[in-house]
Amino acid sequence: MKRYKAKKKEARGRKPEKLELSECMEVILELLETNPAVIIIDGLDECDPTRRQGLLDVLRTIIKDANNVVQVFVSSRDDHDLVH
Repeated sequence: MKRYKAKKKEARGRKPEKLELSECMEVILELLETNPAVIIIDGLDECDPTRRQGLLDVLRTIIKDANNVVQVFVSSRDDHDLVH
């Protein structure tokens, strides 16, 4: 959360820089320390194919390392790489 808040403060009212995937994971894990959560990803097939595996790896890490209940729902068309 600290990185996100710092980026938001640096933006000074403009749209803050996007967080890296690892930074998003850290924010989610921090939020899960005190809150249960449901993560919904709709249309995984629309994600850049070169970045899908990284996203799935981060979701696995969140599920494994969460200190609270986290449910993950992912929807997608049957793209070849996603089926496997």
